[in-house]
Amino acid sequence: TVSDLFDILALPVALLVLWLLHPVYGVLAAASCALIALLGVVLDRTTRGMLRAASDRQLQTAGELQGRLRQGDMLEGLGMLAAVVRRWQPAQAAALAEGDAAQARARAVRGITEFAGFLAQGMTVVVGVILTLHDQASPGSIIAAMMLTAMATQPVARIVLAWREWAFAALAWRRLRELFAEHAVPLPRAADPEGVAGLWLRELAWTPPGATRPVIEGLSLHCATGS
Repeated sequence: TVSDLFDILALPVALLVLWLLHPVYGVLAAASCALIALLGVVLDRTTRGMLRAASDRQLQTAGELQGRLRQGDMLEGLGMLAAVVRRWQPAQAAALAEGDAAQARARAVRGITEFAGFLAQGMTVVVGVILTLHDQASPGSIIAAMMLTAMATQPVARIVLAWREWAFAALAWRRLRELFAEHAVPLPRAADPEGVAGLWLRELAWTPPGATRPVIEGLSLHCATGS
């Protein structure tokens, strides 16, 4: 969410304070954040293609069904409605299965990400105990380091865990861009200064679908400006 992006601004401050408590704290927290971010990259790389393919396939199957059901009354009258649905079901099931595979892989990486966050806090406590036993840190620094480590890693982990919403938003934005590009207003062409004013049709031909011969062929027409 947007609040997580603002929370991540506290990451440099938390790492700086941890470094001041002891450099080992800072290095451990930075390594934990890097590991969680790396898991997010792996999650995105391993699921984005599957998620996009599943979404495109679901849109395709939905479009095909919608196109077939435009003549729903005729299909029902001919007794073909059940057959149309039966032909659509395998493609829809394959699309849903592909989406489920992507989500199952995402859940596995999500579990590893959550475990990495808890492991970072546990390692901070272990490192704090070792430093305290060697008189390199105070016992109170253990609690402070654990809280600061959680402050540093939790925003990164939440952003990684929110990958699904970001992925769907990216897919929707890609479809909108393709739609706008496909239906964009054509750029105006500069007028030919040597051309004749008006509308010209030269050697126009048209063949109806399924026909073998054109019904219009070699049509040329000039409409003067204002006519």
